[in-house]
This record gives sequence, C-alpha cells and structure tokens, in this order.
Amino acid sequence: MSPEDDQHDDESLESLLDIVEKAIATGQPVDVLGLASATLAIVLFPEDPPELETSVSPEILRERVVEQVVLRYVEIGNPEALTYATALTALVPGEALHRRLIAALDGAEPDLPEWLARLDD
Repeated sequence: MSPEDDQHDDESLESLLDIVEKAIATGQPVDVLGLASATLAIVLFPEDPPELETSVSPEILRERVVEQVVLRYVEIGNPEALTYATALTALVPGEALHRRLIAALDGAEPDLPEWLARLDD
C-alpha cells in the first residue's frame, strides 16, 4: 500500500467516524445499526468482487476482511470508533467470528451508548 493509499484510508475513516458521531447524536439505535448494516453489505457483497487466485474459500476471505474492518475501529479506540465496531460486531454473521470480535471489544462498554452495550445480553 502506498503512502497516498494510507492517507486516503485515514481520511475515509475520519469521514465515516464523523457520520457515526452524527448517527450516535440522534439517540436512535437504528441510525447507528443502519450505517453498520450498510457497511457490512458493501464488505460482504461488493459490486465487483476482486478475482483472487487462492485456495482460501470466499467465506473465509470475507470473514477476515470483516474482522480487519472491526479491529481497525477497535484500534482507534475513541468512543465513536468503539460504538461503530460494536454495532458492526452485533450484525456480523457467523458465531465464531462474532465471539472473536466480542473478545476484542472487551472493556469497551463504558464508552458505548447504553442500548448498544446491552445489545448482546
């Protein structure tokens, strides 16, 4: 990845986190979950999926991509990023991936809206 790509990714993350912050501010869970759902739809079902020559199944590749997306927000670690990572995790298909992401988010509950912290209860 080139430095230009890294800069573009950072700018995209900042823009998305601004949108997440606005969604959180509405106080409506559907705003945050809708944004997370749209993100997962784009990641899981891209319009033009890349042609990869690999022995790894498409399902495993998608799982890895989703995991990396969520972990990137966990690494950022601010309340908006953790809220978004938690919303994405709540919607992730696959029990094993869901458990791994929940473990990565352990301790984030104080930074989350109350409704989201209780979502998996």
